Amino acid sequence: MHARSKTWTGASLAALFLVGSIGLSGCTATDPADKAAPTPATAASASADELRALVRDISFDYNDVQSNDELADLSDAVFAGSVLGVADGPQFGKAGDGLTEIRSVVVEVRTSEVVKGSLKVGESAYVVLYAPVDVNAARWSAALPSGTNVIVYATESTAAPRGSNGLDTIDSTKGRPKGAALYVPAVQGFAVELSDGSLYWPLTDVARDDELAAAMPGGEALGNTLPGEE
Repeated sequence: MHARSKTWTGASLAALFLVGSIGLSGCTATDPADKAAPTPATAASASADELRALVRDISFDYNDVQSNDELADLSDAVFAGSVLGVADGPQFGKAGDGLTEIRSVVVEVRTSEVVKGSLKVGESAYVVLYAPVDVNAARWSAALPSGTNVIVYATESTAAPRGSNGLDTIDSTKGRPKGAALYVPAVQGFAVELSDGSLYWPLTDVARDDELAAAMPGGEALGNTLPGEE
């Protein structure tokens, strides 16, 4: 298991999810190394290093949970599935203002198991993730290729969530079919199966040598650290 590379602090219950408090650095300047897209990955070969590079400029405030059951109780939807693709998603802030614009991507997940929520097995779920400057759908597609297995604990909304500090939404339906719900994952509620079969939570930078099923309710693989873990 990897220790968190960022400092995380407790926050309100709402901050468990991406609609909570977030911070993005590098809005006016970008490290040249971040501008280069990662080496394209082959199908179902997600890499922790590539995923980590995509969220390196984001930090979240959130409350640690003590079990996946607790996280499920706080979520509208819990499901497993495989990635079908990634599209550029809604933007938050003021159009044309590079200082306040916050971008996102929408990951389409074909569900294979639904534990909670209105989704049916085989349906597509549209999962939104904030994207730092210069990180777009093409880069997410390379790091999280089609066929990658994921587990998601999320809130469900028919409207795009408001951005950090209540910023307005620009192009709120971008990245999903008209009328489709948007799933906003808990910070520790987006687990990715890596090419070696282990698990990685890119939003918390936690990795565990467990199988995917262990991240489902009842399983012991958590997307946040627990007391005594480094």
